[in-house]
Amino acid sequence: MPVAVKVIKYASLTNKVAKQLVLNETAILQQLNHPNVIRCRDIFQSKNNCYIITDLYDGGDLETIITKKTCLQEK
Repeated sequence: MPVAVKVIKYASLTNKVAKQLVLNETAILQQLNHPNVIRCRDIFQSKNNCYIITDLYDGGDLETIITKKTCLQEK
C-alpha cells in the first residue's frame, strides 16, 4: 500500500512551542481512528527529524480540493 511521509526537521522548529506542537500532532495522529481521516501508520524519530507515515491520498491536498469545489458536503 502506498504511503506518504511527512518529514519535520527539528532544526526548523525555532522555539519550544513549535516543538511541543509537533509532539501534540504526533500524539493525536496516533490516536485518531475515523473513516474520514487519513490513517497514521507509524511515527519515527531520529536525532534530527520526525517522520510521520500515513496512508497516501492521491486526490490532492485539502486546500486544493476546497479551492476547486468551494463547498464540501459533510458526507
